[in-house]
Amino acid sequence: MKNTNTAFNDESNFASASSHGNQVLQQQVTDPPVYLKDGLQKYQYFVAEQQKNIEQLIALKLHMERTGKICPKAWHWGRFYKSFHPMHESYWLTTWWETTDDEKRLRFKQQLNYLAKQTVRFKEAYKFLLQMEDRNWHFKSIDQK
Repeated sequence: MKNTNTAFNDESNFASASSHGNQVLQQQVTDPPVYLKDGLQKYQYFVAEQQKNIEQLIALKLHMERTGKICPKAWHWGRFYKSFHPMHESYWLTTWWETTDDEKRLRFKQQLNYLAKQTVRFKEAYKFLLQMEDRNWHFKSIDQK
């Protein structure tokens, strides 16, 4: 299966074809771009949505850092995991007590990164986290600040 990303790289070659003569056209013949039905529009939409997700992800991480939030508390983190399937399983149930705050923070950030960059579920996950009350979040211990 051919890489469809070459279609977007090759468009710049078409624009500059007049300045480079037949060289560009020869490149196109050897490796023609592959277009799927509405592929360019879907790709552009995906890229735009992913950029919005990354902006929201950065804002969420800054908010968590400023407020000392590490991750949702165990029960809510389990709900988050079951609702949004963020690749890595949450530390909840028995593993909650066996993991450090740093391990929890790292795992939660991995989950957020995965959702923001690899899925279309980030918007719903973001809304879920914004609606959570502070009492449902696990915070840094005072001695860790």
